[in-house]
Amino acid sequence: MSSPIRGVRRQSPRRLVRTGQGSILDEATGAAVSISELAADVGRGRRFVVIDEASGARCTYQVLADVLRSTVSEVPDLLGEMLTSLGKVGAMQTERKGMPDGDG
Repeated sequence: MSSPIRGVRRQSPRRLVRTGQGSILDEATGAAVSISELAADVGRGRRFVVIDEASGARCTYQVLADVLRSTVSEVPDLLGEMLTSLGKVGAMQTERKGMPDGDG
């Protein structure tokens, strides 16, 4: 294992609690934390740990999945656009019957 870089202190993860109603609270301040705030934290490289209030179990990955889903939903349907583009390419190749397809 490599040793940490001198003078650089690794920030401890932000500790959060997910309530029974699905709200996320900062354990240190008690303040509500939005999914968009967590997305910004992830973008800055800040780590967090989420504990389910009822069970005491970690639910960090589930909350991270929510963050990713919200981020992806804000972006235009990139996958749909890609599939449409691929469909157009496939249709163009089908129209070029008789032309070599480059496979052989």
